[in-house]
Amino acid sequence: MFWAPLLCAPSVVEAGDLAELLGQTVTRIQVLHAGVATDDQGILDLVETRTGQPLSLREVRESVTHLFTRGAYADVQVTALETGGGIFLRYDLIPLGATGGVEIRGEFGLQRDELLGPLRRRFGRVVRPDQVPSAVTLLEEVYLAAGRFSARITPDADGGRLVFDIDQGPVARIGHVDVRGVEEGDPERVLERLGVAEGAVYDPRQLEARLAEYEAEIRERRYYEARFRHDVSPSPDGRTVDLVLDIQTGSPVEIQVDGDLTNAPLDELVPIAREGSIDEDLLEDSSLRVEMYLRGLGYRDARVTHRRTVQTGLLSVVFAVDRGPEYRVGNVTITGQETVPIDDLAVRFGVFSGAPLVAADVDAGVLAIRSWYAERGHRDVQVVPRLTERDDEVDDAGLAVVSVDVTVEIGEGPETTIGAVGFSGNGAFTASALATLVDTQIGVPYFAPHVAADRERLRAYYLNEGYETVQVDVVERFEDDGTTVNVLFQLTEGVQVVVDHVLVIGTNQVSPSTVRSEMTLRPGDPLGLDELAETRRRLTALGLFRRIDIRELSHGGGNRRDVVV
Repeated sequence: MFWAPLLCAPSVVEAGDLAELLGQTVTRIQVLHAGVATDDQGILDLVETRTGQPLSLREVRESVTHLFTRGAYADVQVTALETGGGIFLRYDLIPLGATGGVEIRGEFGLQRDELLGPLRRRFGRVVRPDQVPSAVTLLEEVYLAAGRFSARITPDADGGRLVFDIDQGPVARIGHVDVRGVEEGDPERVLERLGVAEGAVYDPRQLEARLAEYEAEIRERRYYEARFRHDVSPSPDGRTVDLVLDIQTGSPVEIQVDGDLTNAPLDELVPIAREGSIDEDLLEDSSLRVEMYLRGLGYRDARVTHRRTVQTGLLSVVFAVDRGPEYRVGNVTITGQETVPIDDLAVRFGVFSGAPLVAADVDAGVLAIRSWYAERGHRDVQVVPRLTERDDEVDDAGLAVVSVDVTVEIGEGPETTIGAVGFSGNGAFTASALATLVDTQIGVPYFAPHVAADRERLRAYYLNEGYETVQVDVVERFEDDGTTVNVLFQLTEGVQVVVDHVLVIGTNQVSPSTVRSEMTLRPGDPLGLDELAETRRRLTALGLFRRIDIRELSHGGGNRRDVVV
């Protein structure tokens, strides 16, 4: 008898001496975790090979893939022993904690998670040998950001684990301080406000937080261009830093309006106080916002511009407002309708005599009428608004008012109804079953969006039944007079994908059976989108997990998938 190595890594298979082993009956299977036999059912369920079955390299590969999905092993080694009665198969699981893990030691000063967290996010749970220099650089950047300029980091492979020996070095202290951007006599006030003094410990994160708080206070006084920053130059030994504080307050800002904006919500239209900025893009948006506000009141010719003016110690932003005349709706007339009462159309149009004339309201009313007709089968309906200005009038305040008569001309066109509904290419489901899923029925008015919605409904149905590559096309054939259309749904079903195994990993404190009890996916079921979404919703509703990730593993391009939760 002899041992034959099957797998030394998930992507390497030694097949040279296996020809005489493959196909022989597996009589015993053992799983070792860190060298000790395990009876953990959560692990054993991931093994595809079964006793009493022929040895299959495909099942061994799938077993290794399943085991690696746990994210807990640095290696999975598989060996086969030929005995007189068959094959003894052994899976050796090498935990990450036994090899390839990352640890830190020494006088590192910072919290462990401040150091190990960035390493895990960048490299995962294992740092490869070729990644060690980049890992050292990453840790050095963490220390620089914390104000430690003389940290020494030495990588060491200790019993298969990567260990970083860290000496954070001396704490940097503030040497010379240079305060820029403030008037003479003010630097002392700034230093006192920030709690900065020569000889004090340099803590960049604390200093940035104080600068941000100070900047917010100044901005509340209408200094919207205030920018507070700092920079340092460390000494060669990293023990001291020369500190530069750049305190740029700018000038206080005042908003002025040149024109009539009586009763306008200026703080909402010009939100520079809320945004704490007078960025040019924000001012442009504010000008447009004021214009749209005025046009919504009937001043369709309103124009608004802005300019900056600087006086001694004060920056003013002036909005010049030219409202123009006020436009109001005169008479509203609807013509050309044949099958719909005028009163119904008037309600849907929504523009009434005496109201401010707003172009957007007229456009919305036209669209509402057109959509109402289209839903009733009038696919070629024409709705055209005509505006006619009367002579200018003057309101009680002596301001110009222009009355505009609005005429809506309608060309209904023929009404189109569904003549026939058919399905082609369907093998998994009968035409009668598919017909119950769609609203497109014989005799109902034709409305293109409804047909498109039926197409998506059919596609979603197939996707939920595991047909992930399904295609649904619609063929429409209109009669010459345009009154009837025959609709054909053409389907290309593809292959149905079913669930092979459901694997639960990452549950250190929650039983996998608890997770499975909330899952709607079962082996042998179609791999449907709704089932995946419902499984995620139920697991999220438990409130037990920080993160839930659901992935699919294919089996060599076949129609069976493993679902890894």
